[in-house]
Amino acid sequence: MTPERAAAYERLAEAFRAPLARDAGDARPERDGTTADRALRMARFIDVAWPVLAPTGVSWIGFYLAVEVPTSDSTGASGAAASGTAVSGAAAPSTGTPSPDHITEAVELVLAARAPKPACSPIGLHGACGRSLRTGRPLVVRDVRDLGVNYIACDPRDRSEVVVPCLDASGVPWGLLDVDSHDLASFDDDDADRLNELLALAGLSEASQAGSSHPSRAVMHGH
Repeated sequence: MTPERAAAYERLAEAFRAPLARDAGDARPERDGTTADRALRMARFIDVAWPVLAPTGVSWIGFYLAVEVPTSDSTGASGAAASGTAVSGAAAPSTGTPSPDHITEAVELVLAARAPKPACSPIGLHGACGRSLRTGRPLVVRDVRDLGVNYIACDPRDRSEVVVPCLDASGVPWGLLDVDSHDLASFDDDDADRLNELLALAGLSEASQAGSSHPSRAVMHGH
């Protein structure tokens, strides 16, 4: 991690320690885990983080939500099946650790708050984001070419990537923070840890995956 990016993370940590309600004018800053609450927090996160991280070599930053894909035999009176339903942790193991088969091919990733431009949406689970969602662990991709045919190239100029899951109270990922760079090997374990800490400070992830003593990160090295 460069000194410039380390300083940027410090600035962001200070910003996210301020209650969300201070900006929203709401007297109740506690997170409630609802879709609206998460949407507000994701939008604020991007608004605050993008101008601070962009000068450090970040080319794009955004959130993806895990959404169940409606099936042909879906039933029910509501319209939820028609539009897709956000994945909750209700079916997760009681230990709070997602099992490899908890996230299935019946889930796709839908773009939420992002900057500075839109990206691919929806996307499947074969890329870096899908891998992080399935494992519930951050993923550092030092060279996107290592992903081979599984790489989802929204911007062909991107060379490296870090993905950090947003976890609910059970430790199940409900979404992901995806950060890209046009530079090779722009991200390392420290980036994953610091981004995870920022998500927790911003009320977007309940369970911490940070810390070198916790084998929570996966790294794909360059050629």
